Amino acid sequence: MNLQEIHQLIDKHSPMVRFEDLKVIIELLNYTKPKSILELGTGAGGWILSINEALEHDISFIGYENFKWDSIGQQFTDIKQLETQLQLISNNNKIILKDSDVTKLDNLEFNSQLFDVVRLDCLEESNDIDRLFYKIFPYTSDNCIFLVDDIVPNNCPNRFLTYMNKVGDGILKPIWFGNKEGAWCKYSYNHNPLLDHVISHIKDEISYSDNLIHWYNKQEKYLQTRGSI
Repeated sequence: MNLQEIHQLIDKHSPMVRFEDLKVIIELLNYTKPKSILELGTGAGGWILSINEALEHDISFIGYENFKWDSIGQQFTDIKQLETQLQLISNNNKIILKDSDVTKLDNLEFNSQLFDVVRLDCLEESNDIDRLFYKIFPYTSDNCIFLVDDIVPNNCPNRFLTYMNKVGDGILKPIWFGNKEGAWCKYSYNHNPLLDHVISHIKDEISYSDNLIHWYNKQEKYLQTRGSI
């Protein structure tokens, strides 16, 4: 997808993400071809709809949102109403929504399912983010992409710091940092071909640099993107 198509996607589904960031995310997932995506903090489902339309292979989605406090809940008195609407808009009946406060989930029961993408778009306290990470981690595939929204200092810096602590612990390594969102993978995953793929598909449209990040005793290659060219 070029940036014009990305703009159209955002106008259509309102995913509340910067268009340059969405372009990179789509290219990341075009390469890894996830079969299952977990979104924590789904809102009205705009991000799910955007990814479902942008990617050309079948994907199952599970989204968690606390509709009891979120203003979105005022629009959908029954979560099944929103779930059905998303399925109809996307022509994908593999979208499941859960009305739940993720901080109160004692056990996430996904049976034997492994997620290829986990996107975090909720929580601000480091302890909450950390506990949720370790609840989810056993249910992630070897090539899982961990997306985190609002990582910049004037939004939710604890999300960035918590995930970078996982880099220092040798659990994750960074892939990409954008205007507002970032991506990590498991430390054992060879992300160099993925970086090459993304660069080759954004280099004519988005300003970028590929750098080394030094974090505690770790040194990792990552991609940084800014505005469109």
